[in-house]
Amino acid sequence: MRIIIIIIIFFINLQSLTKADDIQDFEIEGMSLGDSALNFFTKSEIDKSVEEMPQYPNDQYKIAYIQKSKKYDFKNYQGITFYFKKNDKSYTIAGIVASNYYPNDFQNCLNDLKKMRKDIENSFDVLPTYEGEDLLEFDTFGETIMHGVVYNLSDNGFSQVVCYDWSKEISKIQNRVDELTIGISTKEYGEWLKLNTNWLNFL
Repeated sequence: MRIIIIIIIFFINLQSLTKADDIQDFEIEGMSLGDSALNFFTKSEIDKSVEEMPQYPNDQYKIAYIQKSKKYDFKNYQGITFYFKKNDKSYTIAGIVASNYYPNDFQNCLNDLKKMRKDIENSFDVLPTYEGEDLLEFDTFGETIMHGVVYNLSDNGFSQVVCYDWSKEISKIQNRVDELTIGISTKEYGEWLKLNTNWLNFL
């Protein structure tokens, strides 16, 4: 989970998610599934992030997070989380999640989710395979709620858009603010998530 949060209100758009014929051609901040993370970040930066980030209990996949900075001036998002297989020396990206943050403004998060959902469905001619809200499993206080939609993008991957309404306890302990995420994953990683984590939760 991300520990350091940049608090910036940001208007969501789909310019950083580029449509193509194959899910591996979709881009978020120039990154696509199947790319090597080493094309965008240094090995030391990735390894340091993996050490600092809580990882899945079943660590078949590793999690790394890069936040927006002078060095990495993302155009549309405040942070990028990506996922790759354990022991993969190429750091091949199996999932990408981009985030923006809404301090004390969860309603605006929901409003932007609706806009993004409409844009995705109109642009990609898809309907959600899941939509609704659920409790976030790692919040032991049982109060963090996810509102989101999941899409099956053909037979080779998934996409999701989710707003996280963090509990007061998690917000205080982890310095979190409410956030909107958009993510894409390979079919293999998405199926692994369904078996090993909360279905809506790419994090």
